[in-house]
Amino acid sequence: MSSIKKENTENAIDVQDNTGQINSPYIVEKMRQAPAAKAAIAKHINKKYIQNLDAILLDAGSTVEKVAEELFLDKSFLTIMTNNIRVLWAYDRTLAKKNRNDEPHNFELQIPGGSYDPAYEALFGRNTIEAIQGFTPNVTIIGLSGLKFDHGVFCHGLLDSEVKKILWSKPTETRIIAAHWDKIGTVDAYAFGSSVEQLLDDTELAIVVTNEPIAPKGSKKDIELFEKKHDKFLQEKAKMERAGIIVDLVKISSPSAP
Repeated sequence: MSSIKKENTENAIDVQDNTGQINSPYIVEKMRQAPAAKAAIAKHINKKYIQNLDAILLDAGSTVEKVAEELFLDKSFLTIMTNNIRVLWAYDRTLAKKNRNDEPHNFELQIPGGSYDPAYEALFGRNTIEAIQGFTPNVTIIGLSGLKFDHGVFCHGLLDSEVKKILWSKPTETRIIAAHWDKIGTVDAYAFGSSVEQLLDDTELAIVVTNEPIAPKGSKKDIELFEKKHDKFLQEKAKMERAGIIVDLVKISSPSAP
């Protein structure tokens, strides 16, 4: 069995949530961003794109964690591979919501070995990559922090980008990007794909699931900023659709913070 190695824990300032779990400050910040949109995206992916008995490769990230929660609540007989430790916690939380005596534990959840990063609450490194390379998914779900058609897809951490490159290029029947709309049209620190069109490579379906933008009710400055971001979003959406990528917009009832 591969081991999990904790590194740099002395620099992590953890925050305990109301479930008793410990969250890194980075994860706390990500969880605060657009919770309603992330929940809506997760429910939509589960309902529309996942079937019982699927083999699913899940990325690290807060939106993907929400997707996992929906899968554990609603689906059966899935085989899931992920380097996202929070998916394991989501599995435990979901079992707690169910009756442990009546509900079968009908998922195969595979957590690879590797080095544990307490900031991202995920596993990275050679062992992680080798385990993921040996898995054959029919659905791959990827989170990101930036997407710009002519520049690529982006994340915030170097180690995270190395694992995402494997998910981005691995053959699969359906490849899904799950992201808040304001990530579309922006860039971040590390590109794990040089072109958004690569989403179409070695897959039958290439999909970006995001929430429908809703104008804020704030100040004039807030509205102007929204309009600027929205214009970029529409331009990127048009480019993706012309390339053959499905952009699936999910409606939410009210705007949420970016």
